[in-house]
Amino acid sequence: MPDDGRFDEFTSCINALLTLSEVACERAKCFPNVIGNRESPSQLSKADLVAPSVVRFSQDELDLFGIDRESLRPFVASADRMGDSENAPIASSPMQRYPLV
Repeated sequence: MPDDGRFDEFTSCINALLTLSEVACERAKCFPNVIGNRESPSQLSKADLVAPSVVRFSQDELDLFGIDRESLRPFVASADRMGDSENAPIASSPMQRYPLV
């Protein structure tokens, strides 16, 4: 991307989400470049779920990682953004676009 300031906010938002993703993967002991299930499941099982401590971040942790809460706003789920996510296929669920609560 051009480094002329036009994309600074966009870059900050993406970097914040990627940082949280990397930390969550480390906490869950997921490793890069490992191929998981090749087929998308229609529903998640209990085995697919992770402990809340893996994906929960305190304000102190966000500060430690250099993440401004505002930069996460585009990824926060809300009732109007989630629509009928309960019945949506996992692969096209609004939860993919808005993964933060």
